[in-house]
Amino acid sequence: MEGAKKLFGVYLILVATIVAVWFIINTFFVNSFSVSDVWFVLDILMAIGLVIALACNFDRKRNLEGRSPDEPISRRYLEVNTAFYLTAGITILFFHNWFLSYITVRAASTATIRRGLSGPSWTPCCP
Repeated sequence: MEGAKKLFGVYLILVATIVAVWFIINTFFVNSFSVSDVWFVLDILMAIGLVIALACNFDRKRNLEGRSPDEPISRRYLEVNTAFYLTAGITILFFHNWFLSYITVRAASTATIRRGLSGPSWTPCCP
């Protein structure tokens, strides 16, 4: 299991580095090609990373459980629970945003197709 965790860690570091670099340089490529296609691929990689992080943090939380209610809260207990619940919250927000943007893009493309079939929605300024 430790070997898998190291591979997961390498994957998470690579994805974080790629996303950070792309976030900085994507404005230079806006006119060259569709940056949204690159973000679509990065969204998939980030979703996989979030699932991995959530699974690893859940494993840490499960291994730590077993504390009796009479024991004081330790630093490790706070670290593990904070990491798990923050990862769960970020994962929920990410997937909510991802699905919402997918629905919005689909609705916009459907509206564009319908508008194209019914004729132009603009009038020329000069006859």
